[in-house]
Amino acid sequence: MRVSRGVTFVTPSEQETRYQEKVNAMEDKMQHMTGLMKHWLAFMSKKFPEEDFINEMEEALHDDEDGMETEYDTEKNNEHSSGNDYSP
Repeated sequence: MRVSRGVTFVTPSEQETRYQEKVNAMEDKMQHMTGLMKHWLAFMSKKFPEEDFINEMEEALHDDEDGMETEYDTEKNNEHSSGNDYSP
């Protein structure tokens, strides 16, 4: 941090700069993947017009989310039962 005539300049640390670069790169990758998925969906919709791929994808997403919650809960239960917590 530098101070000049009562004005404070906050410059990000090298670690913060690297973190922001990683976040920006991840956002770029997500935008790229979103574009690819839109192209895939358009292709599949033309090839199989009778299928409703959006609903199938949403159902699969919700199935995955349910599975992740179960795994997370299992991990949390294992942590508490292993004696690693410091509560009396």
